[in-house]
Amino acid sequence: MKATEKRNLVKAYSYCRVLKIVKNIPTLPSIPFLGVALQFYKIKSPNGMIEVLSPCLQSSPQKIIKCWIGPKIVVCLLNPKYIEVPIVLSSKDALDRDSVYKILHIYGSGLFTENGKKWKELRKPLHKVLSSKAVESYFHFFQESAVKFCKFLQQYAVTGEKLDLKHGITNFSVDLLSACTLGYETNEMFNSKLTVGKCASEILYSATKMMHTPHYIVFNSLIPYGADGRNLIKSSKEMWSFILKGRMNEIVSPEENDITNPQFYSDFLIQKGKEYGLSHEELARLATDYVMAGFDAPAVMSAATLMMLAMNPEHEEAVYREQVEILGDDLSVLPSENDLSKMHYLNRVIRKLYVFLVQYYLGLPRMILFLMVNNILIASVVYVCGELSSIVREYINQFISISTKSGVYLRLKFDNDVTIEIFQVDDRISTNYLYFIIIIFYAEQFTLPKGCSVYISIHDLHRDPSNWSHPHEFYPDHFLPKEVAKRPKGAYIPFSWGPRSCPGPQFANVEMRVLLSRVIREYKFETDLKLDKLSYKYSLLIEPAEGFMMKVVSRNLQEKKK
Repeated sequence: MKATEKRNLVKAYSYCRVLKIVKNIPTLPSIPFLGVALQFYKIKSPNGMIEVLSPCLQSSPQKIIKCWIGPKIVVCLLNPKYIEVPIVLSSKDALDRDSVYKILHIYGSGLFTENGKKWKELRKPLHKVLSSKAVESYFHFFQESAVKFCKFLQQYAVTGEKLDLKHGITNFSVDLLSACTLGYETNEMFNSKLTVGKCASEILYSATKMMHTPHYIVFNSLIPYGADGRNLIKSSKEMWSFILKGRMNEIVSPEENDITNPQFYSDFLIQKGKEYGLSHEELARLATDYVMAGFDAPAVMSAATLMMLAMNPEHEEAVYREQVEILGDDLSVLPSENDLSKMHYLNRVIRKLYVFLVQYYLGLPRMILFLMVNNILIASVVYVCGELSSIVREYINQFISISTKSGVYLRLKFDNDVTIEIFQVDDRISTNYLYFIIIIFYAEQFTLPKGCSVYISIHDLHRDPSNWSHPHEFYPDHFLPKEVAKRPKGAYIPFSWGPRSCPGPQFANVEMRVLLSRVIREYKFETDLKLDKLSYKYSLLIEPAEGFMMKVVSRNLQEKKK
């Protein structure tokens, strides 16, 4: 038998095996021969993807469906308890990004797109740069920048001119991210041309659109030759000329250029560039997605918070009263870290905006094992290196040890639904460093085949009426402690989950709360936009197609007129 014939037989066997494994997962409605091709053909945007998948996910009793895109099998999840399996405890087995992220290689090759060793090298320094201790050291700069932004808004309060608030806040976020994590000041806040923010918005919008267009997903290697691809490359080159340029210009002498102890994320990237002989463009590509996501997401969230408060004056007044109770009327008094922890109402408002704006998560379980335990298919397998989890340690005395051919077999039951199985991996077990496989499944669980793609519609998850009492309303009380306690853990994942989740939620949250606290105490916002009348565009987050158009009103001037 020829090698080609052997490979074809292996592929055929693998395909049949996958079909058997996923046969109990409901399928997206299809027609003979054509399958779901006609449904996916009409998808031209993220909104189209949601329109096709949402009704099917919501009507599925188990809130899980599968579909085929070419030879790729995609499992779509909406049930929180299923989401907790591949995401909450995900480690080595769900680290890889789905192949659809190859589309993003057009503009960058960093945290969003890379896998394996390269991704780990890019992610590791962020544990230091975006740590709690680091964010504390940035706090004074956050405060100063918030005061500067209020001065930026003053011109609009005086003239009464409307502005798209996202543009101004984007420049605010660019300045913060660059100064704190990249080591140089950009001074974009008062740049009326909005060069960086506008460029980033165009890149993110185009890339998101292509990631949700089936013919781009299947034929992503041809993207650079199409009009959309060429436009994306053009915008990306403008972004590359900005990224890291300031820091590289500051490091001019041979002594300074020898960065043996990187202080900023840019220092680490420049160090890697020297190590691998990268050009400036190649170096900038490593940082592009980090930089754009790092300032775009907080900017959209902050602008959306102010827009939603403007649409709901009673909530705006409640947030303002909370700020006055904590900080008083004196605008020279800036919030401390302790003050931020007291802003419960503002925090609920921000968390509700995450529910509205976050769209999806697309991951790839790449090393799923297929095991049978008491005739139940196991759904997800993850490696955990180091200490046992607190859950396992808590119940360690309840383990039942059974000897098997695979090594030590341990079993723990929490209740009728969840079971943890632990198998010894190899002979490298020691008292100081442990290697385990942890397996979680539910009684009615489905098996996810090795190499399948997992699509989590966060858009639908955050609007599921079974978990949210007012799913389509601006209702901050969803995040009262008693309401949070009612929801499954997997029902709310604004920053994604697991090792591939957003590396900087604390940085973003502190940035937003410091900014919003200062802005809300000095200004009120008015808008003609109505929540039920909005149309949307889909980028990194969901944004109103009309923009965040608002009028800024000075509270002091308003009081004087009265």
